[in-house]
Amino acid sequence: MAETWRLFYDSECGFCSTAMRRAVRWGERYGRSIVALPLSCPEAQSKGYGDVLVLEADRVYYAGDAWLQIFSIGPWALRPLTLLGLTRPGRHLVARLYEIAAANRHCLLPSGRLPAEAKDEQADDAQRTREDGVRLSGT
Repeated sequence: MAETWRLFYDSECGFCSTAMRRAVRWGERYGRSIVALPLSCPEAQSKGYGDVLVLEADRVYYAGDAWLQIFSIGPWALRPLTLLGLTRPGRHLVARLYEIAAANRHCLLPSGRLPAEAKDEQADDAQRTREDGVRLSGT
């Protein structure tokens, strides 16, 4: 297995937490070990990481550059996005998209789940209700 990546993320943000869980799953699926740590942990604070996404891999990647590295182990549909990092305009575009997402991250997904995950969970709950005859709370 390749070296372990360390991903520092905003654990108080639903969007960031959901994205982190997806990145860890992608890593597991594609043979990359990812250890996720909150930006509020003492290690991140001692390194001065502040409040942006940080990925420690072969080197340290910040913000949009971290996104590009994570996309490189994501589903095949996302991998072409890593090509944006090869050009100056592409890197600028990714940096700008990251800035927009970061500025709005707390309102993008306040519940901590992506809509698809919530829908999947509702479907799972419905299936359990049919199988068990018990309605789960909150559905």
